[in-house]
Amino acid sequence: MKKMKVFQLNLAQLMWRFYLMMAIVIGFGMIQQFNLAAVFGFAIAISAILGVGIVHSAERVAQQKPLNSRMKQKKEAA
Repeated sequence: MKKMKVFQLNLAQLMWRFYLMMAIVIGFGMIQQFNLAAVFGFAIAISAILGVGIVHSAERVAQQKPLNSRMKQKKEAA
């Protein structure tokens, strides 16, 4: 399961997010979509300022036997 946590970015990730924000704003500005540039730029800027990171937490997965071993057990029981 993925969880979002605040203040989880290191400096390299923060810089990449800044460059992504600038690329998106410049790209939308070049095609004169200033509203989209503002919305996406603001969202990325806030996520960079807050340092939002996605943390992967370990999920409990039921361990199952392979299909072949179950088929052998059925044959042996029969």
